[in-house]
Amino acid sequence: MRPADVPEEVWAQAFRPVPDELRVANSQPYDLDGVVLPAGVHFYPRGTFEKEYASDERFKELVKRLGGIEPLVLSVSRPATAAIYGKPVVILHVQATWSGCGGVDLYSAEQGPKGWILKLENVLVVW
Repeated sequence: MRPADVPEEVWAQAFRPVPDELRVANSQPYDLDGVVLPAGVHFYPRGTFEKEYASDERFKELVKRLGGIEPLVLSVSRPATAAIYGKPVVILHVQATWSGCGGVDLYSAEQGPKGWILKLENVLVVW
């Protein structure tokens, strides 16, 4: 749905719906055991985080366990090949828990001579 303060011609250039292929891919179960994460990045069970985030007291305890730093929450969709892009796509959702700011970025990927090349296709900033 187009925000009221965004002109139609601007929205037409900026808005692309989430590809149906991503929605289907994300509804399938998958295993993350083989995923290697960069240093300082850790998997944290979503259900546990949501319970702790919902309670001020439990969230303070979570932050304390993390060394006093509030977490930046990243969610990555399963990759899928989307017809509208003609190549693999993935969605990265970033949320700063301390401010509530974040965004949803859609990236496409192409195999290049030196590995995968990611291209930012669409951005939605949430304030």
